Amino acid sequence: MATSTPCDTYMRPVLKGYSRSNNNIYLYQPGCKMWSCPACAMTNKQYWSAKIGEGIRHYKATGIDGWRFLTITSHEKNETFSQTVYVWPKAWRNLSNRLRYKYKGIKYVLLPEKHKNGRLHVHALASGNVGQTWLKKKARKSGLGFMDESLELTSIQEGVSYVTKYLTMTLEVESWPSKFRRIKTSIRWPILDPRPDFDALDIDWEYLATYPSDGLGYLAKGIEAKNKVDVIVL
Repeated sequence: MATSTPCDTYMRPVLKGYSRSNNNIYLYQPGCKMWSCPACAMTNKQYWSAKIGEGIRHYKATGIDGWRFLTITSHEKNETFSQTVYVWPKAWRNLSNRLRYKYKGIKYVLLPEKHKNGRLHVHALASGNVGQTWLKKKARKSGLGFMDESLELTSIQEGVSYVTKYLTMTLEVESWPSKFRRIKTSIRWPILDPRPDFDALDIDWEYLATYPSDGLGYLAKGIEAKNKVDVIVL
């Protein structure tokens, strides 16, 4: 038996599930979900692209509109990538406080980019019709650059393409700090619901063990022999 999980990280948790409808036992080994893992990075990108698209759709349906593309640059005195990354958390905290004060109820998605000049730029999708002149002035007062932009988002699909583009670009950068987020949203961003045709199995799951990824077939055979039931590796 072989797992269909594309992630090849060697030691990962294994979940064991028991089906009350057919008495089968299922084994599932989730991916590591790390951006440094090529397989999981692609899954993460697809997941976040879908989540952001559905989130914007949800917000627009509830009257939260005025979505725009924002580009926020680093202060020119910070000349290296490491300098701009170091300054960003405090500067963003200052700017986000100003954004939330000026644009009540603003929702946003942040997407960092290592620009071709080697410095950090941050792109965003934000509600509230954030003005470009206002953004330039307040970003500057927050310790960031003055070459900032605010452009209209014409469709949800355009926003999804925007997210996909910049997440793809972050995958090409090997020097992101270990705790630096590839994507960040405003609080309580909507959870991505399952597809309408999703068939949830009637299974009770429990953590089994951390196990080598290439040994699930051996583990399944052992459980089959012990429990006298079919074991299916998902």
